[in-house]
Amino acid sequence: MPLFFKKKKDIEFVDVSRNAYLDLPVQLAKDLEVIGKDARIAKTGTNMFPHCPGMADYAKLGYVIPAWVDIKIKANKAGVVSTIGSKQRGARGFLQPRKMNSNIVEGIIKIEDNVPLTVLHIGAPWNIFVSKNISALILPAIYHNDVFDDLHVWPGVVDYKNFSTANLICTPKRKCEINIKAGEPLLHIIPFLNTDLIGGYGPGTEQQLDKSRNSILSGDSQYYRKFLSVKKLFTLDKKE
Repeated sequence: MPLFFKKKKDIEFVDVSRNAYLDLPVQLAKDLEVIGKDARIAKTGTNMFPHCPGMADYAKLGYVIPAWVDIKIKANKAGVVSTIGSKQRGARGFLQPRKMNSNIVEGIIKIEDNVPLTVLHIGAPWNIFVSKNISALILPAIYHNDVFDDLHVWPGVVDYKNFSTANLICTPKRKCEINIKAGEPLLHIIPFLNTDLIGGYGPGTEQQLDKSRNSILSGDSQYYRKFLSVKKLFTLDKKE
């Protein structure tokens, strides 16, 4: 293979503002530490999170977009306001948050403290381009940032074959003042390749019943990772 040949990227995160990628790039989720490690060790003497392979695997899937600028949200019964940037550095050219029609999500979540249901659209500078028929789950980075105790991020699936944007759509759940610092984990992006899946349901075969009774056969806390899990590979290279 010639040295000048470069394999085409399946998915590429492009900073259309050209203001974030140098200091606040997209990251591999597997490179970020799960929050609460010190609290778990203090209570049990060990970090138990990796002992649940489903949670640990999810926390490492895909990519994380960090906050590209300081984001401030204040919510009380008088209303919800949100701004980005700082007095010292302004908004660095990013658009200020705007409110969407809250009727879209009326009745889905319970809002406390008489705070009016408010849907905020906070535009990200990152666009996503793909070379295959790839879509992505846009989710809050719940295992990497505790800000989501007060802030509900509206998850969704975006088909990136013919589209490109990825934005933060969120709603304060109660009276709060939220300050997200630039660089904090914010959006968890889990891409998947679109392919036909045929589903079904019904009683299990003998082999299926035997498989359903499978258990971890060793006290090794890494047994699932070593013998049962399927490798999932995500890479991330900076464009030259």
